[in-house]
Amino acid sequence: MRKLLIDCSFVSTTKLNTGIQRVVRKVIENIDIICDNELYTPYQVILTKGEINEISLTQKNKQLTSNIIPKKGDVLLLLDSTWHLDNWESVKVAKDNGTKVIAVIYDIIPISHPQFCDAGLVTVFKKWFEKAIDFVDGFISISHTVQIQLEEYLQNSFSDKMLEKKFDYFLLGADFDYKEFNIYSTEIRANLINLYKESQNIYIIVSTVEPRKNHKYLLDVFDKLWEKEIDVSLVIIGRVGWMVDALIERVQKHPQYNKKLFFWENLTDNELNYAYKNSKALLFPSFIEGFGLPIIESLNNKLPVIASDIPIHREVGGDNIDYFDINNINSLISKIELIEKNGISPKLTSKNYQWIDWKESTQMLFDKITNMNSQLIIYDFTDIEFDIIDYISSIIIKKGLEETLIESEYIEIAKIIKSKI
Repeated sequence: MRKLLIDCSFVSTTKLNTGIQRVVRKVIENIDIICDNELYTPYQVILTKGEINEISLTQKNKQLTSNIIPKKGDVLLLLDSTWHLDNWESVKVAKDNGTKVIAVIYDIIPISHPQFCDAGLVTVFKKWFEKAIDFVDGFISISHTVQIQLEEYLQNSFSDKMLEKKFDYFLLGADFDYKEFNIYSTEIRANLINLYKESQNIYIIVSTVEPRKNHKYLLDVFDKLWEKEIDVSLVIIGRVGWMVDALIERVQKHPQYNKKLFFWENLTDNELNYAYKNSKALLFPSFIEGFGLPIIESLNNKLPVIASDIPIHREVGGDNIDYFDINNINSLISKIELIEKNGISPKLTSKNYQWIDWKESTQMLFDKITNMNSQLIIYDFTDIEFDIIDYISSIIIKKGLEETLIESEYIEIAKIIKSKI
């Protein structure tokens, strides 16, 4: 059996369950059953001090393997957010043993749009790719858009090292329970329920509050709508990120704060699900995204989506959502005014939309990994050839030249090949 070593070096140290950490946890939840009938055995591992040590995020009493020694045919999957960790000594050990290293890339925003990121992250991110280009054999992005951006960046920066690299992408899953639920038997805060009882015209944005998410655009749009005395509310859902002190101050000192402008930092999954099911539309004005999971979560909850017109939103949302120009606030203002006058367009209320779940997403990732690994592995067939020649020679001596091989003899040849690989 080949080993699929899944790096959990950061997620194992935190209880975070959003963003990349959520992806890691969901893949771990689903990978065992997917590998059950395959040639791979999955291991959750941490990379430290030149070693690869097994951990378990899901089974507390599991007997763990220390200092796993990978071999040719195995895969080390860099799934976690570890660009701030120095794990390359452990990666080198795997690489020296013939293991193929595959990295999942969520976005390259710190490189493509450094103005939206902390300067320290930009530096760390660039250094990670300077190392990765020497150690990583294949890159799997979380969208085709990110794959295109990644290949262009690496080609421009490391063209001399690109010849043997492999690229592909998979799609993230959605993991909310989309069935109807009873608000009286589900833990949802009363003031959130009351907010939706008092207003039928609530628009939401779901994301970490950070510059690239473009919350300022929405505030400018709603200021204009409120000036026109249009009865709409904006609910901001997400934790506070970086470089947004002025924006948070603007929200908290706004005349409409806690009247028509609301900010929720710590909604539970059930509360977020409730907001998706009861809002009028999701507004998603990002400058740049790696994927845009709230779009999927909204559509699966039958919530209309209006998003900035950027390539990744077109890839994820397609014809199921509407788009606006982030360089012109009147673009979104006019769309909201039209909704408030005529109601939601029928094309934004499709009842048949269903995105892949996390099991399907993990299966897609696993298929990409195994396909990429088979492309990357180059076996030395010299020993195999001699063993097969010896075996066939013995048959020829025993049976003569004119008789063909029977099924059991073909099976024996296959066993020889498999034992060598």
